[in-house]
Amino acid sequence: MKQVIGIIRGYFQLVYTIIRTPTQFFRSLSEAEGKTKPLVFAMITNWIGSAFYFIFSSSTQEREEIKSWLNQQFQQWTPSEEKFQYETWLPSETVESVDAWTQSMSSVILSPFTTLLSVFLAALVVYFASKLFTTRRTGMTQAIQLTAYSQASQIFLVVPWIGPVLAGITRFILLILGAKELYQVSALRGALIAFFPYIISLGMMVVFVFFAIALALVFGAIIAGLSIV
Repeated sequence: MKQVIGIIRGYFQLVYTIIRTPTQFFRSLSEAEGKTKPLVFAMITNWIGSAFYFIFSSSTQEREEIKSWLNQQFQQWTPSEEKFQYETWLPSETVESVDAWTQSMSSVILSPFTTLLSVFLAALVVYFASKLFTTRRTGMTQAIQLTAYSQASQIFLVVPWIGPVLAGITRFILLILGAKELYQVSALRGALIAFFPYIISLGMMVVFVFFAIALALVFGAIIAGLSIV
């Protein structure tokens, strides 16, 4: 039991250290620490944040709709009735509420796996960015440490309503400071490395929208030409 309590205490101390003194934390990291600990940390933190976000994002209205329908079904039965009468189907509003709840719950269950995938993909882009903006010889380990430990920001999702905003802002700060210390570069280069995955994603979206518009114009011209003929 003491060992479990020690592990839990150590985890929250790590979260506190990363958020309170990110510069010192990332400066003290070494490649010898490896990838396993950062990845496990990222999965646990994201899972905790996702669970609390799920609880807070489930609207009171959805819960009341389900509760109201169940109460109606139980109220239809009285001892004097010969037969237990009730609707054998759910109202469409309740079905939608249950469906939304199920989808949100599935995101919580799958959170460790999606976190692992997103950290690896982001680390891969950060790794290539470090080759572009730095002359320091680094490997994938530093990139994984940066993207994984910056997930400490997800702990702010336990804060109702404003949690996602706090988590997003803190994540950007951790990424910039972490990149600056791990790759020993200026704040500007650190920001370029940290935001490179987002820059690539934005660039891909712009290209996709451009090609979608171009394709729509081409098809429109073809259809217009056929209608004239």
